[in-house]
Amino acid sequence: METTATNSSLDQLSKKILQYMVDVISYVFVGLFLYTAIDKLSEIRLFTQFISKLYVLQAAGAYLAWAIPIIEIIICGLLLIPATKTWGLKATAWLILVFTGYLVFIKYNMPVPPCSCGGVLSNLSWNEHIMFNVNLIVIAYAGIVLSGIVKHKNHN
Repeated sequence: METTATNSSLDQLSKKILQYMVDVISYVFVGLFLYTAIDKLSEIRLFTQFISKLYVLQAAGAYLAWAIPIIEIIICGLLLIPATKTWGLKATAWLILVFTGYLVFIKYNMPVPPCSCGGVLSNLSWNEHIMFNVNLIVIAYAGIVLSGIVKHKNHN
């Protein structure tokens, strides 16, 4: 009888720890996306000009300049609402994966790759930025897996 109570207490503790980890991962991405969205929106003309200069994105430059920060803000909302947190983590992984693919494409297809990154990221080399993004994808995936474990434990 005592073992069952101990196992139940440990199970409750492990669920709380896992949920805490999912929350921390989510809040890290909320901070990242809010920072980048606000940065882009505060300098929307510059960001639009930057995107429009890239031959791959030229036609959609003005649209993308607004769409990207709006998508980042929507993902923040998904990450902050418990019922949509897993969807937010999936959207996070997808967005960073697409952006990383774009970075790789630009790095290998432009003679002098432009960069509009601000803050700490502006000091990174292209390879460092790509590796930074790969790590973010891994962290987002870990959040997705942990979120699934928490949901599974809640249903048992």
